[in-house]
Amino acid sequence: KALADNPIASAFYSRLQRQGTEVRSVSDAPSDLLGLYDGNKNTVTINIGAHTSSNEAVSTIVHEATHQNRFIEKGISLGTQAEEYVAFRNELFFQTGKRPSLLVRQQLIDDVVKPLYPELPEGKLPKLGAKP
Repeated sequence: KALADNPIASAFYSRLQRQGTEVRSVSDAPSDLLGLYDGNKNTVTINIGAHTSSNEAVSTIVHEATHQNRFIEKGISLGTQAEEYVAFRNELFFQTGKRPSLLVRQQLIDDVVKPLYPELPEGKLPKLGAKP
């Protein structure tokens, strides 16, 4: 219901379907794994057991669908802070229904992406110039 009722989430999910991506749900993955896009298999796996609500699970679908689309449509490799930033930015778009401001995007980089993924290379992480 959360997926069908939200036009942003519905658009992301529809794109997964059009591009032939299998969306699987599991409940036995490690609890720190919310979701995963596997570019070699073109699958999105959502760890239902790690989510506390249907909205949270749909937010993860949006996140993983972002990785999928950028990999399939644009050939952008996975595994950089820049790619995680774009996926989290789209999650925020789903959650709030509006595009985040420059300040919020900078906070997303500084407070979410960099602390969660210090081991990943930056990639083409934007330099937004907005300081909190």
